[in-house]
Amino acid sequence: MRIHFSLFVMLTVFVSCVSHQFPIQRETAIVEKPEVDLQKDGTGIIRTPHCDVSVRYIDKASWKMVASSPPFTQNRTFGSSCPPYEIFFVTIQNSTKKIIKDIRFSIQAAGYSDNSLTIEELLTEGTSPVYQNIRISNIFSLRRLFTQEFIFNDIEFEKNSVGYPFPFILPQERGSLFIAFRIPPFEHRRYTLSVEYLAGNDKKVVDFEIARKENRLD
Repeated sequence: MRIHFSLFVMLTVFVSCVSHQFPIQRETAIVEKPEVDLQKDGTGIIRTPHCDVSVRYIDKASWKMVASSPPFTQNRTFGSSCPPYEIFFVTIQNSTKKIIKDIRFSIQAAGYSDNSLTIEELLTEGTSPVYQNIRISNIFSLRRLFTQEFIFNDIEFEKNSVGYPFPFILPQERGSLFIAFRIPPFEHRRYTLSVEYLAGNDKKVVDFEIARKENRLD
């Protein structure tokens, strides 16, 4: 019995040491499906009769680009730490003669659901000095895009976008914004990101499946 207990303790210590020595790298990605046109940078596009919706996960490297882009920063010579949220970049191309309005975002998994954070919530929580250089309201507000580009790194926000004066997307125009969620418990390795909107008076929902995995770095 003592031998078994000693082995158990040794294994526990070993696993603990390994976990401590080798950090875990977590990745989040859009799942490719028949209805999802997955781009080379991980952007997923779903095309519907009403609009084309694209979603891309924003990792730390992509956030550095956001934080140094003139529309989103007060001083591009200074960076900003990536906020502790699940952040996505969303574009919506309105292909109809109707207004796209009441745009909402949510995530769902088994026994878990949450809505995207409001700008007020982000401003309240983003009071740390590491975020003082970024314009949170500009980042997480609707903007009009003047480009049909989907690859995130190829979108020049300074040249190809402007703040939208309305909370809706006019016919034949393309809108974009960044959205943030509180990070779901990692036990939910997959969840659904829903983009909900009204095309005129017709309610529509577009769902993307999101997968998360972790790799132990050695």
